[in-house]
Amino acid sequence: MNDRFFTFNGRSSKDFNLLIQNDFEIEAGDADVSYTSVPGRNLDIVNPNNRYKNGTITYECFIDIRWFNDSFYKDLSELRRDLVAWLAVEENFSGYSKLQDNLDENYYYLARLSKAPTMSFISSKCASITLEFNVGPVKYRLDSDLYQEISNNNQLYNPEPLSSYPIIKITGTGSLNLKINGISYKITEIHDLTYINCEKRRIYDDKSLKNNIGVFPNYQYPILKPGENNISWDNSNADVSIKFNWRTFI
Repeated sequence: MNDRFFTFNGRSSKDFNLLIQNDFEIEAGDADVSYTSVPGRNLDIVNPNNRYKNGTITYECFIDIRWFNDSFYKDLSELRRDLVAWLAVEENFSGYSKLQDNLDENYYYLARLSKAPTMSFISSKCASITLEFNVGPVKYRLDSDLYQEISNNNQLYNPEPLSSYPIIKITGTGSLNLKINGISYKITEIHDLTYINCEKRRIYDDKSLKNNIGVFPNYQYPILKPGENNISWDNSNADVSIKFNWRTFI
């Protein structure tokens, strides 16, 4: 076995003795644009849709059931059944799961299986398997995936080239004016715990959605731009923690 592996949905390819044979190659998604041709004009008009398409990560694997205990799998079809159960779990029909490859160990991807695994039998005991994942256009730093408590009147540094959409956790009581890079975002009432999810554009606590307590300029949620970001708030009884979600293109 080699040391190459990936994890998805909380399990590792090593659990299934998958021997990954191809290089770590990613097909990045293009910018999502359309074009309009105008008679008499040489250049088409570019119509940007302000988004990037998903990309693809493919694993070409080899498997041999003789690598398992004799009582584990009777044949390759049983192994394929468990692979499908692992990779195409029910919640993936509406969303994505984290995918991490140990050759890119500082980042994770949001991915879902593109189609059922393709298995080519070499013998009754071994086969090649192709696993193709549909992945989002950006990848996220693992060291920014946990909440970090920050101090008031602080400066945060985004090390990636893209703005991030953080999740801000506020504990305390009363109201709060959160200022990020000179822009004020007001929370009219805090009851012990409030979350601001800047990517999903939601404000909530442990029980319910509370978008009505946010007063944001032009209804825009906070972002953390590349480089330095200044943050402060006016409620001395409140504590703020942030899941930064630093990200870059795949």
